[in-house]
Amino acid sequence: MKNYRSFTDDEPDQKSTSVLIDSVEMREDGDLILIRIRGSHFLWKMVRRIVGVLVEVGRRRLSLDDVRRFLSTESDAPAKLTA
Repeated sequence: MKNYRSFTDDEPDQKSTSVLIDSVEMREDGDLILIRIRGSHFLWKMVRRIVGVLVEVGRRRLSLDDVRRFLSTESDAPAKLTA
């Protein structure tokens, strides 16, 4: 269970931004990279922002420390990377 506040447009005062992610699976299919995320529920724009952040990690423009920071403190960076 993590707080995904940085990954949503939902208002934190209206509902919780904590989500339990069960798994993240990635595989290649030709020129595509397919990503499956399973969780307890999802917030508005959460999955698109997670995918955008994963793309930037893959491009080496973000580090794992950046992702950890997005999960520990509120950041508007994932919104700029929405897939």
